[in-house]
Amino acid sequence: METYGEILRGRLEVLGVTQSRLAKEARLTPATITNVINGKKPHRRTQENIQRALDRFEKRANKKTNLGSPMSAANSRECLLQVKGAFEYPASKCDGGWILEKAKKGAFWANVGKSDARLPEKKGVYVFAIRTAAGYIPLYVGKTRLNFKTECFNSANWGKYYEGLVHRAEGTPVMFLIHLPQRKGAPNSTAIDEVETFLIQLASFKNPRLVNIQVNRRKWSIEGLNEHRRTEESEATHALRNCLGLAQ
Repeated sequence: METYGEILRGRLEVLGVTQSRLAKEARLTPATITNVINGKKPHRRTQENIQRALDRFEKRANKKTNLGSPMSAANSRECLLQVKGAFEYPASKCDGGWILEKAKKGAFWANVGKSDARLPEKKGVYVFAIRTAAGYIPLYVGKTRLNFKTECFNSANWGKYYEGLVHRAEGTPVMFLIHLPQRKGAPNSTAIDEVETFLIQLASFKNPRLVNIQVNRRKWSIEGLNEHRRTEESEATHALRNCLGLAQ
């Protein structure tokens, strides 16, 4: 399980920012940053200052890439994201469901690396799902700020995956990784945000109990499309489902 300090160190490496620069930007002492990276839990205000400073560094990096890179014209074109997976994750039976084996995380990433050695370090969107005899069921959709290896199985996500798996008696837990094409400069964070939102919407149609929806429950639904209590479908609703490619 990565600590906040480990995650912070990884993000600084991605941004190419030194600890002293971060301290100056966040208006903290260099010793404070060193202590946090070495494992000391930061105060809430300290963490907020660090986060705001990191966001500013990332914004500057993206702006510099878009304005000054010879790839800027290409970056303005549509991004074609690549899909890798489904990668199986070892799990054990637990009270009628499944629980992931944290000790197998290293083996999981080693297996992912066989398809693309650099894939674990890339940014993008990931879909945690379960594969059954009837097909795949999405359980959670997430995005990265640093890379897949650092964030797919962070401390917050273990609980989300457990919530999605606990009542699944059959199937195999798997992960899909959707990443941006390799280009010069910083990854397109806007594209990653948009893709995550898009995939959450798609996944919620397939699985009304998607963990994202349970945590951020919508206050609206559309008759026959994303409502969870199905009633008799009207002719108009059936036609709209066909129009949107959602016919069952």
